[in-house]
Amino acid sequence: MNKFVKGSASGQQELGMSFGEKPIRPQPSERWAMYRLICPVTDAALKISGLEAFYEYSQPNGPNKRLSADIAIVQGTRPVWLIEAKKFARKLHPDLIDCYLKPGMMGVVTNGNHWIFLVRGKHVVYGPMVQPDGQVDAAVRAIVIRMLACISEDEAFGLEDGWREDWKGIAAVESPEIWYMNKATGSREFAEKLQFDNLGEAVRAALKHVKHGTSTALLLEELLAAEMEIRGGSVEVSKNRLIWVLPGLGRGARVDLASRQLDMLVHNTLIDAVGRDTISASIKLHDKNHHMSVCKASAPHEVSSLVPVFSVMPG
Repeated sequence: MNKFVKGSASGQQELGMSFGEKPIRPQPSERWAMYRLICPVTDAALKISGLEAFYEYSQPNGPNKRLSADIAIVQGTRPVWLIEAKKFARKLHPDLIDCYLKPGMMGVVTNGNHWIFLVRGKHVVYGPMVQPDGQVDAAVRAIVIRMLACISEDEAFGLEDGWREDWKGIAAVESPEIWYMNKATGSREFAEKLQFDNLGEAVRAALKHVKHGTSTALLLEELLAAEMEIRGGSVEVSKNRLIWVLPGLGRGARVDLASRQLDMLVHNTLIDAVGRDTISASIKLHDKNHHMSVCKASAPHEVSSLVPVFSVMPG
């Protein structure tokens, strides 16, 4: 059982309030998780701390780029907590909030059911908050609210003994069934793909589909100028994407050819092989596939830092 430190009398009254007697019926969208689970918990925490919430909190993330967290709990203009919301069924990872944090900020990534708190590089997980019958676990909700009401890092560390640095994942739990409506989709058309064993040939084919003068075109031009070649796998090119397929791993890198700003999906093993510190482009863990990261670049030096991705192989 996680250690729980009692707060003020008014805080305890808030923690004891009913979340609602009607069973929760999860829906698939992130907006549902925000409105039904995350915002009510945030509001309860604010009543304890006296702080305020600012929605879609945006901050600079390199030249000509900004990064927006779904909610910031602020003290004046200073962000104390940044909260990143995900769909109820979405798998979570501490890195999904870590990229938003600057020194002194505390972070949370949550799907409303599980809550990962990240402070000074250490994390603690609470949940599931929603039981299989759709009822809210009052004890889990209470400690989540109390943690979110902390105003300082020291207060957060004092509230919990279980902070850790190594990520073990979240064990699968039984949850209420997701409620879908109109789930069926229409027919899907697939773009014609060309397959290459040679990166240079693939890049020349891809250049026909990009707009000249964009950072996406710059990457392709630099790959050609460097005479870069993949060390395994193959490359697929369609009018929208260039995809390096790695043997045994699936996608190694995917370049969005329709984007003016360079938008790449890169396997984390390739990023680590190049060296994260050598990449000046923004790197953000992919929401759905935690083995991949989204890399975006607009400035020439940011684009150049991603060229070596195509010259390495996973370690």
